[in-house]
Amino acid sequence: MKTIRIGGGQGFWGDLSDAPITMAREDNLDYICCDYLAELTLSIMRRQQEKRPEAGYARDFITALKGMLPYIAEKGTKVITNAGGMNVKACVEKAKEAIREGGYHLKVGYVLGDDVREIIPQLRQQGITMKHMDTGEDIDRILPNMVNANVYYGVEPIVKCLEDGADIIILGRSTDTAMFEAPLIYEFGWKYDDWTAKATGILAGHLCECGAQATGGNYDYDWEHVPSPENLGYPIAEISEKGSLILTKTKNTGGLVTPQSVKEQLLYEIHDPSKY
Repeated sequence: MKTIRIGGGQGFWGDLSDAPITMAREDNLDYICCDYLAELTLSIMRRQQEKRPEAGYARDFITALKGMLPYIAEKGTKVITNAGGMNVKACVEKAKEAIREGGYHLKVGYVLGDDVREIIPQLRQQGITMKHMDTGEDIDRILPNMVNANVYYGVEPIVKCLEDGADIIILGRSTDTAMFEAPLIYEFGWKYDDWTAKATGILAGHLCECGAQATGGNYDYDWEHVPSPENLGYPIAEISEKGSLILTKTKNTGGLVTPQSVKEQLLYEIHDPSKY
């Protein structure tokens, strides 16, 4: 039975840049997904871009990519990341430059369209309301001071990049879990409305998207006894075509994977399961 192994190589912008490199070197993965974005992160990136038009993306990724290239090229590991932030095209060009300089032949795919700040006035003129979900306040009041506005797209454009043969996919804002779910849809041919399969993909994403949080880095249960916390292994989800999921971590690293570490990460992500 076919099984896909997907690693969570980064959990936030500023995370350990060596983590995806170690993952690519020490283990054998089909995909490594690197999550750099939070809502505040996008605003910071926009401010950086306003000062320097070539900025606005996670430069950490380019550093990590250079270290990963020998291993992903040899092993055929694909990389999916939202490191593009507010300047996807600039990130893509830097990635291509790193690939060329390293003498590799890898195809880079990317997705645009999540940055919608400039078209909000047009949408408002079309009668689309954008009221605050809690207070009901209209968006028009804050438009003059709005730093960024991004939509969260799902798996579809990522799957399309995979279908087109991309080895490295660079995104702006998508749902965090879409990076992990898309490879499963592509590899297994799962239907978009197969809710059980979708739940498996989303679960894998939630367990891996925050990097070492699930492998001992955010382990309130017994944090004092996490093995080798200075060398935490980052999470790897092994998913079968029939939907079984096993969580493990990078070989030859510290940290742990236990029922408690998994439950804590899920609680962090979904809070009240009955309302998720």
